Amino acid sequence: MSEQNSAPNSSSSASAPSSNSTKNKRFICDVHARHISKRLQNFYDKKEFFDIILIAGIDNVRAHAHRIVLSASSDYFLAMFRSNLKESESDEIQLETLDGATMKAILGFMYTATIDLSSDNVESVLRAADFFRMDSLIVACCDFMGDQLDACNCLGVALFAEQHSYTGLSVKAFAFVSTYFERVTTEMEFYQLSDEQVSQFLSSDNLCVASEEKVFLSLVAWVDHDKVNREQLLFSLLPHIRFTFLKPKFIIENSDAVCQTIECNELIRSWLKWHLSPESRSLFPIEYTTPRKSLIDLVLLSGYETDEFEFQTFNLALNQWSRADWPRPPKLIAGCGAIIVNKKLILAGGEIDGHPADGVDCLDLQTMEWSEMPKMNEPRRWPDMCVINGHLYVVGGTQWCSMERYNFATRQWEDLAPLPITSDTGLEIATLNGLLYVAMSGNCRLHCYDPATDEWTLKASKYVKLKNIGMTAVKGYIYVVGGLYHEEKTALVERYDPTTNTWTVASSLRVERSHIKCAAYNDRLIACGGFDGNEGLNLVEEYNPETNEWKTLGSTLPHDLYNILMVM
Repeated sequence: MSEQNSAPNSSSSASAPSSNSTKNKRFICDVHARHISKRLQNFYDKKEFFDIILIAGIDNVRAHAHRIVLSASSDYFLAMFRSNLKESESDEIQLETLDGATMKAILGFMYTATIDLSSDNVESVLRAADFFRMDSLIVACCDFMGDQLDACNCLGVALFAEQHSYTGLSVKAFAFVSTYFERVTTEMEFYQLSDEQVSQFLSSDNLCVASEEKVFLSLVAWVDHDKVNREQLLFSLLPHIRFTFLKPKFIIENSDAVCQTIECNELIRSWLKWHLSPESRSLFPIEYTTPRKSLIDLVLLSGYETDEFEFQTFNLALNQWSRADWPRPPKLIAGCGAIIVNKKLILAGGEIDGHPADGVDCLDLQTMEWSEMPKMNEPRRWPDMCVINGHLYVVGGTQWCSMERYNFATRQWEDLAPLPITSDTGLEIATLNGLLYVAMSGNCRLHCYDPATDEWTLKASKYVKLKNIGMTAVKGYIYVVGGLYHEEKTALVERYDPTTNTWTVASSLRVERSHIKCAAYNDRLIACGGFDGNEGLNLVEEYNPETNEWKTLGSTLPHDLYNILMVM
């Protein structure tokens, strides 16, 4: 080729870049890090380039390794090899508290980022990971132990985690103990607790127990397990029992089990005095009257006919429904309203012999005894109920626009400003920030009631006119769930923001249905039952406002439930 032909053409638009212009480019190879990791693993497997020996002090197992890998994997080794300590120059390092199997498992993780955890090795691996300051492995071990919790091991895990400041695992394990307390007290771990540890659990407000009697009997059983040494501890432990929730009859029948000293006998006498002399109750510490956490998160009432009426309770921690063997109300009333207030189930209104009722019955969930409350000012069939600032509100019913509230202190009902709209198809209510919100079935309007002013205001309208909706408040928003649109079931979920007075559409239900019963629990929205157009459903869905996602809970309702009441 001639020189003329080989020279660049200066008139060409594709001329070569000037020698003065430079361009930089960063090359990133995703494969390289994996390649290095794989090669280090090969060095370990083939025993090449080793420069350090680790010796497990418990059984003298020896293992070769590379300083650079140890330093990169563990802050403990990094600090050691950077220091002037003798170990930084030594060819061998003695690890006094480590056994050979755990040491090899840790080394394998350092080279491969994988480890096989089991109930047999996780505690020793966790101790080693903590010693070597390997945060990711600590998290993995704690997560594994948290997933393996059961009634047999939860006490040990809780105390182990607390002792070593594994906060996340400690919180989860103690919560597990509280939730399954009745079952935990039948396991040997419970009887091996010290008196300080027993005191820690018995004093907790978070124990989930069917009755305070269970807590009392668990203490008696713990003492009887080693009566000679534990009997003298009763006086310091008995005050943790919430005696206000023990029946006098129970106290008398079981006093012999704990009245082994003069001090205990006096304590039992004071308990009975509290029950039998109400005028003396102000002299007792307030913590004695604090109720513990309930085993029950949701209560469903279904079947208002005599042969079908039943209570179903749901424990979300256990993800389990069970039929509650509660006494039936004195009057089995179809279409009553229901609510739980201060561990008391209140049923209001309903229908008797075809006519709306004004009666109110109360079941004390501590004593399991029914009593009558003052009658409402107006008979109501299918009312809704809520509590705001300690007052009980009953909304709607036979006259959908009326409302009244009950003052527990004065035991009196008070008529309130009626809703500014009437409806013959029902309503749903929700409470948020001390205000009452009402959505009428069959229209798009949302009304808000302020108890401080006894006034109603009209808020922004929903997008869709729906009937037979579910409604509740969760994490600062009002949710309207499901319903019928032109007699067709829907999975629509609308969300109202009171701070902006606007509606948005949230993620839809997984199953279209109407007549849903909704409740809020632990910042989640629970949607139970419903009607799919042909039959009642036993479906339970849970909505997470943070992720805007629904999931189906593993535990379905005990059977298909359609016309139900759900209370918290």
